[in-house]
Amino acid sequence: MTRKTRNLVISLLTLMVIAAGFLFTRLKEKPEEAAPAVEAKAPEILSDYTVTNLRSITVVNSDKKMHFFNSDGENWMISDVPDNFRILKDPLAVEIRTLSKLQSRTVISEDTDEARLTEFGLNPPEAMITFKDNDGEILSVEVGKANPSDTGRYSRLSGSQMVVLLPSYAVGAVFSSVEDFRNMNLPAVNMEKLSYFEYRHNGTTFSIIPREGDDDFVAMVGPFDIISPWRNHYALDDQTFQKVLGEETPLPSRVRDFLDSADSENPMFGLDEKSADYLKLADGDGNVLNLIIGTEDGQGNRYVRFGDHEDSLFLLSDSDLAVLNTDPFRFMSKFVFLGSIFQVSQVKVERSTETWIMKRTERGEPEDTDDDRFIVNNLEVPKKEFTSVYQKFISIMYEGEVKENTALKSPEVRITISNVKPEIERRIIRYWPYNDTYYQVSIDSNPIEFLVGRYQVEEFIEDLAALSEYGS
Repeated sequence: MTRKTRNLVISLLTLMVIAAGFLFTRLKEKPEEAAPAVEAKAPEILSDYTVTNLRSITVVNSDKKMHFFNSDGENWMISDVPDNFRILKDPLAVEIRTLSKLQSRTVISEDTDEARLTEFGLNPPEAMITFKDNDGEILSVEVGKANPSDTGRYSRLSGSQMVVLLPSYAVGAVFSSVEDFRNMNLPAVNMEKLSYFEYRHNGTTFSIIPREGDDDFVAMVGPFDIISPWRNHYALDDQTFQKVLGEETPLPSRVRDFLDSADSENPMFGLDEKSADYLKLADGDGNVLNLIIGTEDGQGNRYVRFGDHEDSLFLLSDSDLAVLNTDPFRFMSKFVFLGSIFQVSQVKVERSTETWIMKRTERGEPEDTDDDRFIVNNLEVPKKEFTSVYQKFISIMYEGEVKENTALKSPEVRITISNVKPEIERRIIRYWPYNDTYYQVSIDSNPIEFLVGRYQVEEFIEDLAALSEYGS
């Protein structure tokens, strides 16, 4: 190739590259044409109501008939339910709104013959929804079988030849039952505002009431007194009470199953109010849970009715009623005398011919014991040792109930407590012989109902005797 020819070829190639670049630039700068708009297909409307314009919806299928109605356009009710039937209003309202706006974007067939209607479960329909509006106009929607993927159900306006597919969720209520809209929750009581609590189990009644007034000796008193099953009143151990009911054996909250057709007065259910177990509680806001608890059904449940609804009968799980098995003694504050050192001026302990007197003399501010005098049998002792022995005294606790009656002899130990206010009557604790392990104990003239381990009293007296020899 000659030099002239080679230069010509190079020039041609350069021109081609420039032309290609120019063409690419023009194409890149050309605006893209918008894709042609696709017209959205309007949905097929089967029902189109505002909820406030509806007066009733009736659903009929092979199993049942449900009639939902309202009188004000807002509060929906269900026909033919028991008096104690409480409606889950929010879930029902959701289903009513859904049914009032039934529409489909999937047309299965616009002109369906009888054979295909049968194939779709619409001849006859598996369910019928009938709407009635404020003007008395009636509209019916037929619902048939589910499609193969179970994502929808074949449906049509009653009498129409057009079959559409409604989403399964839209017609879920059609194949529900009234029980799906029933509030299975028991009445809720606010335990923080508890005003009354009582249960009976196997003939034993445990009952508490709010404490009235203050204790002249005890600084920190619980909010409740136990008034049964013992003859005297005793302080409730509120911490244990809350723990048991909050963690270990919570109170029943939900009904397992309602038995509306059963006769609660049938003796087989064991719901006689005079002899059956029961659970009753109330709060300061007026909420009440009142349950009469009968026999077991053989499947881990017990028959129950509301105390104020004799015609109601339902099942609760045994585990939901476990609180009935709690020994009342567990709920009791076990301290024999939990007196505050600020409210006690003297403790006199007598055993046989021996006597010890613990005495505190106030000096300075009543709530400050640092400058007080602490005396044991006329000998002044350090505050630390005095309060240590006093703590052992007020830590003596009940360990059980008196089960066997024993002939009372003279008490072996007598403890007399004096208040810092001379006008307050003294409190006397007596420890009576029971056996080699326990004392029976009584306070003032109250009946003897509980036992205290001898070792507790003996350890306190031993420390007190040692302190009495401490010297000043």
